[in-house]
Amino acid sequence: MERASYAATMLLCSDGPLVWPDIASTFTDCFSDNQDAPGAASALANGGCLIRYYTHSAQCLKQVTRTLWATARCALLDSPPLELR
Repeated sequence: MERASYAATMLLCSDGPLVWPDIASTFTDCFSDNQDAPGAASALANGGCLIRYYTHSAQCLKQVTRTLWATARCALLDSPPLELR
């Protein structure tokens, strides 16, 4: 974390019933192989998931955020990732 120049937080929530501990585990696993962006996810007590992560560059932050949003769309909405410009 001492190399991290950027920090980000992502909150996921949904109207539907979801198994949030499993979803949080999915996102924590995304960080297990990524040395450039340490992070973790936690299930919230009343439903939802909070993801925190750190990166060393703005480009890395952008890339990790896009990957997390793609994963979130699949996990929460059962939809494919959006084609972002």
